[in-house]
Amino acid sequence: MYHRIVPSFFLSVVVTLNAQTINLRGKISNQPGNAVANAVVMLQSQNIKDAFARGRKINLPSGVKGEACGASKLMEADVLNIRESKLSFSKLAAAYGVNKSTIERIKYRKTWRHI
Repeated sequence: MYHRIVPSFFLSVVVTLNAQTINLRGKISNQPGNAVANAVVMLQSQNIKDAFARGRKINLPSGVKGEACGASKLMEADVLNIRESKLSFSKLAAAYGVNKSTIERIKYRKTWRHI
């Protein structure tokens, strides 16, 4: 919300420009507070490019799947157990600490297709 309110009220810029969202980020990432003097206004596409340039976002190498992806909560053995289990999606989700939709996508092979 901050990214929309500050530009529109304090900087007098239009929040959308040609269907692109205007974002606001701090010039110095670790500077405390939300001072307008620390604000940089940019389009969403510029903000994404800036995030990569500043090391805030990284591209995973092509082909990184499953537990090789650092964000994965499950191991390959867990996925195989989930596929074989007769428990409900809700019970499996609670047991593995993931969302019910994650279990559903695993069971229907929408995700983890490589194993």
